[in-house]
Amino acid sequence: MGVLNLVDLLTKRAQRSTVPHHRPMPSDAKPYVLPIDLNNFLNEMIRSNFLYHKQTRSIGYTPRLIGPYLDALIMWLHTQAVYPIFVADGPKAPEKEATSEMRFKSKVGKLRPRQLSYLSVYQDATRGGPSTGSANAGPNAPRPRRVDQDHIDRHLRGTQHLPTCHPRTLVPTHNGCTKERCMIGCQICCFKSRRSNPWKHAVDMANDPFTCSVDLANVWAITQGHLLARARQAPLRLAFIGSFTEADDILVLLSLHFRVPVLSNDSDFFVHGYGQTRVSSLFQSQFLLSGNSPGTGPSFRTSGQRFEPKTLLTSDMAAFFQTTVTKLCWLPLILGSDLGPPDWRIRKFIESDTQFAPLANSLRSYFNCVDKCFQDVRQPHVPGQAPAIKDNWRETILNSGLDIDQIIRLLGSLPEPDALEAVDSAGARRSLPFFRSGIAPSRSRSLSHLVPALQDLRRCSGPGVLLLRAKYREELAGRQPSQEPINPLHKVKSLRDGVLLCLGISTAGLCTPDSVVLSSFSKELEDFLHADSSFDKSNLWCLSSERAPPRLPRADDAAGGLAEDAPVGPPPAVASNASNGRRPGGRAAAPAGGGASGAEASTASAGPPQPPAHRAKCRCREAPYLSIPLLHEGLYLPLTVQAFFISRVGSTAAPGLTVADVFLAKLDDADGYRAASLPLLPQFSLRDDLSVWAPSWPIRFLLYALLSHGKEGLQGPAVRKVIEFYDPPVRLDGQKVLPSTKKSQDYLLKGLSGEIVPLLRAVDVALADDAPGSSLALDRILLTAVLLSSRPSRAAPGEQLFDTQSRTILLRHMALLVNALLHGKTMAQAGNHEEDLDAIRRKVVRVLPSPDPGTPPAANGRALLHDVLASCLSPVPPAPSPPQGPPSGQLDAPSPARLSTFSSDIATVSSWLDLYSVLAGRQLLLDTQHVHSERDCPFVLARPAKIGDYQPSSRSIMVATLLQILAQRGL
Repeated sequence: MGVLNLVDLLTKRAQRSTVPHHRPMPSDAKPYVLPIDLNNFLNEMIRSNFLYHKQTRSIGYTPRLIGPYLDALIMWLHTQAVYPIFVADGPKAPEKEATSEMRFKSKVGKLRPRQLSYLSVYQDATRGGPSTGSANAGPNAPRPRRVDQDHIDRHLRGTQHLPTCHPRTLVPTHNGCTKERCMIGCQICCFKSRRSNPWKHAVDMANDPFTCSVDLANVWAITQGHLLARARQAPLRLAFIGSFTEADDILVLLSLHFRVPVLSNDSDFFVHGYGQTRVSSLFQSQFLLSGNSPGTGPSFRTSGQRFEPKTLLTSDMAAFFQTTVTKLCWLPLILGSDLGPPDWRIRKFIESDTQFAPLANSLRSYFNCVDKCFQDVRQPHVPGQAPAIKDNWRETILNSGLDIDQIIRLLGSLPEPDALEAVDSAGARRSLPFFRSGIAPSRSRSLSHLVPALQDLRRCSGPGVLLLRAKYREELAGRQPSQEPINPLHKVKSLRDGVLLCLGISTAGLCTPDSVVLSSFSKELEDFLHADSSFDKSNLWCLSSERAPPRLPRADDAAGGLAEDAPVGPPPAVASNASNGRRPGGRAAAPAGGGASGAEASTASAGPPQPPAHRAKCRCREAPYLSIPLLHEGLYLPLTVQAFFISRVGSTAAPGLTVADVFLAKLDDADGYRAASLPLLPQFSLRDDLSVWAPSWPIRFLLYALLSHGKEGLQGPAVRKVIEFYDPPVRLDGQKVLPSTKKSQDYLLKGLSGEIVPLLRAVDVALADDAPGSSLALDRILLTAVLLSSRPSRAAPGEQLFDTQSRTILLRHMALLVNALLHGKTMAQAGNHEEDLDAIRRKVVRVLPSPDPGTPPAANGRALLHDVLASCLSPVPPAPSPPQGPPSGQLDAPSPARLSTFSSDIATVSSWLDLYSVLAGRQLLLDTQHVHSERDCPFVLARPAKIGDYQPSSRSIMVATLLQILAQRGL
C-alpha cells in the first residue's frame, strides 16, 4: 500500500500554506471507534519516552510495567467513550519480501554504529573516562571528554524529547516547537534539519539512541498476549483482530466504514482511508506511575488529560492535489509502492489521447525513468513477478524529478476508479456499447490501455477499499455530514456489525477481483448481520442466527452475482462428538465426512441447500472468514495464519476458505521457500559468530518442521526451505564484523519428510484428542520441545551442534516423546537415549498432569512449571570483557554483557512462543471443525478459565507462564 517518497515530496512544498498537515479534530468529530495499527503502536511504544510522567527508560527494559500500563490506557480510552480496535499483521505478501529485506538491512546499518557508541561511552566510564589521562600529557593533547550518567543512559531512553517538547504531535510549523521553547537537553529541534523540514524531527544517526533501532520482542509478546486476554474478558472495551494478510487492508476498511482516522504513522491511511492520526497522540505522559517498588506491583493513574488526536484527513490531501478522494488511489501507481514500481501503462494511456499531448511531453523524462525500472516493458507485465522488475527501481524513481504540479496534472487526467471498473465490466460482458456506463466510445478506447492496470489498482488500495470509497464518496469529500459517531456504550450492535462487515469484505476481496460480485456479497453480508444475526452482549462476536451466513465468493463467480448453482446453506453436519467430548480427528471420534460447515465452501459439491433451522444457533464455524480473525491466539500472527492455512491441506472436514488457497498457491509458486528476519536485539561479544539467537536454532527448526506439511503430514511439504536473517553481535574489542561472518540460518526441510511426517501425525492426533477448550495437549507438546531442545550440547560453549544428523535425531526423539505422552507409555525405540527421553516424559507429566474433573490446578503446580521453564533459559555465556580499570562506583547503566544476557533471554523465550504460535494455528483448525453441541461456541471455549484467584492471560498455562517470565526479566 505505502506510497514511495510521498512525504518527501510534500516537504518540498512545506513552506506553502496549502500543504496539508495534522490538525486537532473538532470536539464533535472525535472518533468513537479508533482503529489502531498494532505494528506501528508497538514500534512507537518501544521508542517513546512519554508513556507516563517522568519516564526515563524504554518500557521494554522494565517489562513488568507493560501489563499495568495497557490496562490504564484501555480504561483511559473507555472513560472517554473511545473503542480501540487493535489489528495485527498476518503474513506479508510475497511481493513485499524485497521491501522487507531492504528495511531490515537499513535498520541493521543504523543499529551497529549506535551500539558502538554505547560501548565506547560505557568502557570510557568504567575505566574512569578519558579525563583520567596521563599526567605527562603534553599541552597539545586533546581535551578529554567528560562522561556523565545522562550521556550513557540516553541510549536506553528512546525518543529524545523533553516533556515540554512534543514535536511529533504538532502541526508542521515553528509555532509549537522552536529553539526558544526547547530546553538545552532536547536533541531534536536544535538541528538545522528541523527548520528546513518541518515534517521530520531528525537527529544525527550516530548520536541517536540504539533503542530506536532495536525490536524488543518482549514488548511485542507481552502486549499481544495482554490485549488478547483483555479482548476475551472485556469485548465491550476493546477488540483484537488478526488479519489473514497485512493489517492495512482491514484498517482502511474500518476507517472508511466508521469514517474515522487510523492511529498509525504510515502514510497509507491519509491516501486510502479516511485519515491518519499519529501514534504519538496516544503517548502524552498522561499517566502517573505509583507502586513500582520491588515488593508491590506497579500501577498507573491518569493525570486527567483528555485524548485530543491530531489528524490528517484524506479530504485535505485530495484538496491539496486538486482531485477527488477516490482518485488518490492512483498515487501508488504514479509514484511506486511497497508492491513495485509505477505502472508503465499510464504512459500508454496519456500518449494515446491527443488532448494530453502537452502533458505527455512534460512527463517524457519521468516516463523514461519508469521504463528503466523493468527488464523489458515490451513483454507482458505480470503483477508481483520480481524477474520483470529491476532491483534498483527505487533509486531510479527517486531520481526521476517528478514534482507536485506534474502529479496534480496527472491525477486530473486519470479516470475515476469506478469508471474504469465500468469499462472492465462492460468488456467482461462483451457489451460493446460503452455508453451504458456513461463513457464515450472515443474515451473508452484510451481507457482500454488502463484496464490491465486495474488489478494493480485493486492490490495497492486493498481488498474492498474501492467499493467503500465509491459508496462513501460524498462523506469522505466532506460535502455531506458523516454518519453519527458510533458510541459503543449505546450502539454496540452497530459497532459489532460494522467490524464483521469489514472483515467479510476484506477476505472476499482476496477471493475475487470482480467489483460487482464483491458488491453483491457486501450487501448480502450486511443484510445478514443487520436482520438475521442476533446479538448477545455476553458473547459479542458469536454469529447466532436461524440461517447460515453468506458464503465467500469464488474467483470464478460470474460477474453480476453469485453462481446460481452455488450452495447457500450448510451441508449435512458431521456426527456429533458430544458423547466423548473430543475434536474430530481424535482417537475417540472420527468425522463422518463432509465438514462442520460449508456456507462459504469454494466448490459446489457440498450438497443441496438446507432448509433454515427453526431457532437460532451458533454459526461461527460456518463463517471462518468472520470468526477466525477474532479467535486466533497466536502471539506471532504470521506463523499462526500460515500454520492454519497449511494444516488445512489434506483435511476433508475443513470449511472452504479461498484466501488460504491463494496463499498456498503463492507458496507453491515460490517452491516452498520462505524468508524471515529475526528481531534486532542489543548484543555484544568478542566473537562475531556468537549471536544471542544461536541457542534457539533447535526450537526454531522444530517450529518450521511443524509448519512444513498439511494435516497429520499427509500432504506436503508445503514449506521446503526457510532462511532467517539476523544481525551478528557488536565486538567488544571494537573490530568490524568480517564480511565472511554468517548472517543467516538455513532450515532445509525438503529431505526430512520421513522424520517430519511421523511427528506431525503424532502432534495432530494429540491436539485432536484433547477436550474442547482445553490446551493440555498443546502445553505438553510445547514443554516437551522446550526440554528436548534445551538439553546440554556436546558443542563448544556458545556454539550449537546442529548439523543434519542432529536435526534428524531431534525430529525422531520429538515424535517418540509425543507418542509416549499420547498413549501414556514409557519410552521405547530410543536406543542409547531412552533413559534421557523417559526423564523428559516423566517431568512433563509431573509438571502438567491430567486434571481431575472439576479440580483446577494447584498453585504449587504453576510455581513448579515456572521454575522448570526458568531453568531452561540458557543464555549465551558472556564473553570475557577486555581488561578494565576499577569501576567508578557511580555508574548506573547495564554493562554490554548484561545487555547481551537480557537479549538472549528474550530471544529464547520468543522462540518458544513462536513454536506455540505454530501449534495454535494447527489447533485453530481443529477448533473450527469441532461440533460438540449447539451451545458450544468457539468464543466461549477460547476464554481462559480462572484458576482460584489467578486469571491466566491465555487458555494455555504454558503461554501464561512464559509471558510472566518475560515480564520479570528486565534490566
